[in-house]
Amino acid sequence: MKKLISYLIIYCLVLQLFNGCQSAKYITKDELRNFNEDNDIIVTITDNKEYTLSRDSSYQNFSDWKFVDDKIELSETKIIQQKDRNSKKLTTIKTEINENDVANIGVMEFDGLKTTLLVVGILAVVIGIGLLTYEGPDFESIK
Repeated sequence: MKKLISYLIIYCLVLQLFNGCQSAKYITKDELRNFNEDNDIIVTITDNKEYTLSRDSSYQNFSDWKFVDDKIELSETKIIQQKDRNSKKLTTIKTEINENDVANIGVMEFDGLKTTLLVVGILAVVIGIGLLTYEGPDFESIK
């Protein structure tokens, strides 16, 4: 049974490395200006730095982005617990990306085909290993 679990865990890790449930779709700068969805956007600038534009916020972290003139303005606000543990500090980090420096823009979208293949692959391996390790009923004990 331990072997079965080990094989399954290794197989799942390999699947996680080579498959994913999201894929990048490249969009233009004009499409980015009109983009209103909550998907993460990866902006690569000319010196190969990557920025993730996200509108995903939580209690501890608030992030947003917008266009100001011909620049993309990123703002990230974090609540940081102080060393005395009784007070919290609000920190805001703002970054500006010049629109002319943008090399490409990719939107991370859900990929149903990869997700289906991942789930079916895991089920097939689990069933296959189960069938290979199953020794059948013990007819000797029936006598």
